[in-house]
Amino acid sequence: MRAMERSLQEIGKVQLIMNETLGEYVERMIRQKGLSLRELERRCEGRVSGSHLSKIIKGVSKNITIETIAGLAIGLEVDPREIFSVASGCAVKEAEAPAVDSKVLADTVKKIVENPHLIEAIHEWSRMGVEDRKVMLASLRFMNEQGKHKVKKRR
Repeated sequence: MRAMERSLQEIGKVQLIMNETLGEYVERMIRQKGLSLRELERRCEGRVSGSHLSKIIKGVSKNITIETIAGLAIGLEVDPREIFSVASGCAVKEAEAPAVDSKVLADTVKKIVENPHLIEAIHEWSRMGVEDRKVMLASLRFMNEQGKHKVKKRR
């Protein structure tokens, strides 16, 4: 259920309370994106070493620097605020985050659980970088808007 909650947060910019350590977060993101530790180190562009990544995952490295946050964000292709939020244990409010009606959220979760294509789409979405997600969301909104116009014309 934790992965489902996290996927919903990424898609809808819904702020959910999660008790995930930075190590658990990094390990989960590596798994979701299909990366090896060595590949993540390469993608961090020299800002975070493999041994430091291992220490973060094991929970040995507690006080990380801004440089490490930036490197992890680059390597994992996520917003640095997300890394900071997990590392600090404080939720970072998104300026664009809409208020979420609990009934709408429950209905959305029900639709996701009942539809394997939505589960696959969420999984693929979670593997995308921040910029790709923005493009995909804009494309979906455009397609839905075009669909509304087609329905109106047929009537």
